[in-house]
Order: sequence, then structure tokens, then C-alpha cells
Amino acid sequence: MGIPKVQRAVLTGKGGGPPSALSVGETAVPTIKDNDLLVKVAAAGVNQADTKVRKQVMPGLVAPQILGKDYCGTVVAVGTGVQGYSLGDTVYGQLQAHGGAYAEYMVVDVAKDYVAKKPDSLSDAVAAGIPMGALTAYSGWVTYGGLKVPEGPFEQGPRVLVIGASGTVGHLATQMAKTCLGASLVVGVCSAKNAPWVKDMGCDEVIVYDATDEKGGKVVEAVGTTKWPEWKESFDLIYDTVGRDDLYLLWSHRLLKPSSRWVTCAFPVAEGGARRIGVTDLFAFAWFMGQKAIAGARKWQMVWEVDPKGWPMVTKWVDEGKLTVHIQESLPFSEAPRAHTLVEEGHVAGKVVLVPS
Repeated sequence: MGIPKVQRAVLTGKGGGPPSALSVGETAVPTIKDNDLLVKVAAAGVNQADTKVRKQVMPGLVAPQILGKDYCGTVVAVGTGVQGYSLGDTVYGQLQAHGGAYAEYMVVDVAKDYVAKKPDSLSDAVAAGIPMGALTAYSGWVTYGGLKVPEGPFEQGPRVLVIGASGTVGHLATQMAKTCLGASLVVGVCSAKNAPWVKDMGCDEVIVYDATDEKGGKVVEAVGTTKWPEWKESFDLIYDTVGRDDLYLLWSHRLLKPSSRWVTCAFPVAEGGARRIGVTDLFAFAWFMGQKAIAGARKWQMVWEVDPKGWPMVTKWVDEGKLTVHIQESLPFSEAPRAHTLVEEGHVAGKVVLVPS
């Protein structure tokens, strides 16, 4: 069967808007250039970045946009300048300068986009869920956090804490720290319902933030020394993948050892009922971390962008079976609004993916 001229895709509204603005419609199948692959999409990962792009679509656009960065699919056409890929290869990766994965067909520029052949051991959905989360995890640990990729057998590695250990970035960061970077202790913060599978992903210990006492009262309200004095100055690096709770921001740095780092890939803002951080809180945190940095002790780092050097390492670890993704839901294109709603609410366990249907 040949390549059609028209395809089904998830389209944004002309003026952006809420998740309900997404709809399935018809659009032309894209054409390829010399350095391109045409990929028949099997699954597309849904990321927070997709929801932000959807909201920022400017009114007055000539045509709706196709979102989606993370993908997995089969190569159905190969540009004349492409080497290393053939018709029928199953590939996965992340698009860079453009979206397009929420469609039946998409173009991958092998010179600019992230692409690799999918191991047979991974399902299409799992492969589509890996790229952006894994690259963000790598960038937090290595590029901004300063951890080194071991060249030989693991020695006594760092002690790390992952806040949001059940999220897309968090559960990949947990696996990466334990199986790829040789962390001697990985502690994750997550909800009680997600604790069992998060521990299976590589956490040595799990801090349950919504634990309750015998009367149903909340026991834990923050990652802090007031609740866990045994963790005071215990960690070489804390990776905050949540960024929406002032208590994580204001308390978690107290768990760091001297000469250590606190890294976040999500600037703290109020969403989904989390308390808004006041100006006084931010100044207090900035003063504390600033004083420590001046003294050569704790340092704060923000993951501003993913490091392209991480892609070869991510694909190597995937090939070795060291990284996988927990799929919460695999939804058809027609349920793209629900997928975006789930991701925006910020309580996805692992990953949500879309599949053509």
C-alpha cells in the first residue's frame, strides 16, 4: 500500500486555547527533503511542553498546528542524503524545531532531530514516551547537576533525592541515577499510590508526601527537616521535577550536604491547588542559597535546556535495557483533549501517549 496524500492529525485551534480546542482533522501528508525520513507514526508522547505550545498558538494563524515532539514509528520513505536508515526501520526520538508527531505521518530531519532505531524489547508506546523525559533527566543530573557518567564499574556513588519520582522526568531520573550513573542511594518523593512501582524503578527508599495517620489525618506536608530530621544534610544532589510547591522549594535544600547542588527543571509556580510562593519566600530562599554558594557550599541550578550530548547516552542506555517508561494511559488521537488535561493537572504516573486510530 502506497503513501496517501491526506492524513488524520490532531490539530490545534487557530487561536490556541484549552485542551478542548484540540480536534482530529485532515491535512496533507508532508513531503521529505534529502536529509529527511518520512515516518508512519505508531505513538506520540504527550509532554508539558506540548500543552504550553498549544496555549501559545497566536490568533490569526492561517492554519492550525500539529503538536508533538516525542515519537515512534516506521520509516516509509528515505531522503537521498540519508545514511544508516532504511525502509521498514522502526525509529523513535524527538523533533526539534517543529512539532508534528500527533499525526499519522511525520518528517524527521536526521541532521537536526533526535532519532534512533528502536530496540525490539520496547513497545512503540514506551519508546515514544522516553525521549524528552530522558533528555531532561540526563541534563539535570549531568549537565547542570555535575554528576559524571561512570566509565567502568560503579564505585561509591552520590546520594540523590528525586522530588516527583513518579512523573515523566522523575521516574526516568530515578532509573538513570541508579542504573546508569551509579548513585549509592536514590530516594524518591511521590504519592502513596505510586510508591510501589516507583520503588521498582530503582528507588532505594520512598518518601510518601500524602501519608496519613490512623485517623486519616495528613502526616507529611513537606520534604523538610521538621518532618524527616534523619535526612538533614543527607544528599549530594536533589533533583526537583515538580516545582509547584513552596515547601519543596523552601525545605528541600536543608537536606543537602555542604558542597552539593539543588537542580530543578520546573520553576516553582502555583498550579492545581499548590500554594503560591510569596515574594518573601523567594527572597529567603535566594538569600539562603546565595550565601551557601558564596561560601562554596550548596549551589542552585535550573535546567534551561536539554543537552544534545545526552541523546547518544540515552539511546545507549535504552539499548542496554537500563531505561524504560511507565505508561499510565495510551489514548487514541480523538482523546487528545483528555491527554492534555491529564498532563496539565500534573499528576500523571509516568507517561501518557497518543496513538493513531
